[in-house]
Amino acid sequence: QLRSGKPPDIVKKTESRIAALDEELALATRREASARARVSPQTKQRVLLIEQAQSRVSRCKKIVYAIVSAIRQDSLLCGYMEAQPVWRARVPVVKCVSSDGAVTLDIVPGNLTAVHNSRLLREYCTSSPLCRQLILLVKMWAAAREVNKAHSGLLSSYGHSLSVIHFLLQRTPPLLRDLQDPELITTLPPNFCNGLDVRFLTAEQAAQLRAPLDAPLPDNPALADLARDYFAYMHTCCTGQNVSNTLTVRPCGEGGGPRAARYRFPRAQWQSTSKRTHDRLSLEDPFERVDSVLPHDIGTTISEEGAHTLLREWARAADILEAGAQSAPAALLQLLKTAAFEAREALAERSLLSAKAKGERMGARANKAKVVEGVRGEKVAVHGEVSSGAALETYDAPPTRSAPAQSSVPLAERAAEECGATSMLREVGACARAAAAIRLIDDAEAYGANGGGRDGENGAGRASAGGVSFKGGG
Repeated sequence: QLRSGKPPDIVKKTESRIAALDEELALATRREASARARVSPQTKQRVLLIEQAQSRVSRCKKIVYAIVSAIRQDSLLCGYMEAQPVWRARVPVVKCVSSDGAVTLDIVPGNLTAVHNSRLLREYCTSSPLCRQLILLVKMWAAAREVNKAHSGLLSSYGHSLSVIHFLLQRTPPLLRDLQDPELITTLPPNFCNGLDVRFLTAEQAAQLRAPLDAPLPDNPALADLARDYFAYMHTCCTGQNVSNTLTVRPCGEGGGPRAARYRFPRAQWQSTSKRTHDRLSLEDPFERVDSVLPHDIGTTISEEGAHTLLREWARAADILEAGAQSAPAALLQLLKTAAFEAREALAERSLLSAKAKGERMGARANKAKVVEGVRGEKVAVHGEVSSGAALETYDAPPTRSAPAQSSVPLAERAAEECGATSMLREVGACARAAAAIRLIDDAEAYGANGGGRDGENGAGRASAGGVSFKGGG
């Protein structure tokens, strides 16, 4: 075919296939242009922001490793001996621990929204010292009980702080002034970060604007009582029908309803693709809201096992503070005991009880051995005494003397064995020896009177062997 100048069949087929693909590409391009024309500006902005966020995360993953490398090279200068990158997190982060273990630090590059979150928390703590104290207490409790690790399927430390603010805002009367009141933040100039509205009132602005509208804040209750109510409230929010709601720190419900209902909304509003459908805590981010371009539910990190762990720890904390209502300092110390410390304490208590029981068993065995040895010694002594008395009793009396009366030693021995009283056997043995000796003395005196001096001396010797000393022949 090449010699004849005609193109091969394979070339014809390839050219026809390329022409068909060009037509399909042109059709797809026209459809895409038509779809883009129908897309609303809000959707375009949302898609653009999502693409920018994905690009920013991919860049931050590279920066994270550079930060870790720099810290490890200058660990003595920086003062942080341990630095671990967590690039699989929603936002890449570097977790650092100081050389003495007293300070933990998270470095998050390229996350400007986190800066505004930290400022919002600072303003809440500035506006109410009680809020700051309760947040610090809850964070200390979460660290001691190891329930602040989001990468382990639990709630982050930031999530625990937001839950405290939500708890103080939803109370009736409230213990905090709302810094994100939609009626008041509209008076502030626009402030957007990554397409998110990050406006909020400062503590001074809230005091000036909200004070004339709201009732005066009530007196601060005791910290232990407030912490007890917080832990009981969090346990209630994750059980029963309450688990279907999302907690928030901004008013989103109807203004005329209960105050607690203003700071929660149905969890079904989240358009989440997560496969975790178990009952867990749902907590909205202050700026990455459910209706924003980048919604963020902070509770998505909680696994099924983590949800059970949080419920158990909230119930434990509430029970400790309820039982220690009369002694708040002791209850707070018990609250902040670490799980490892409680395990060591329980192990030490079990070891102490085991050692005590072992000592009691060894003491009982030793006492038993002493008792048995004493009883054996007493039995040997009694049997010796009884045998001696019986031997003396079997002495052959002279034929001229009337036969002695039958000894009572065997009868006494049987009575003593039946009663189990070894002291009676001692007394009986002594009486038997004395009786036998008296009979020997009488026999010796009788022989001496009849002129049997040698026999009298022999009788005296026998009597002396029986335990009674006397001068024979007399």
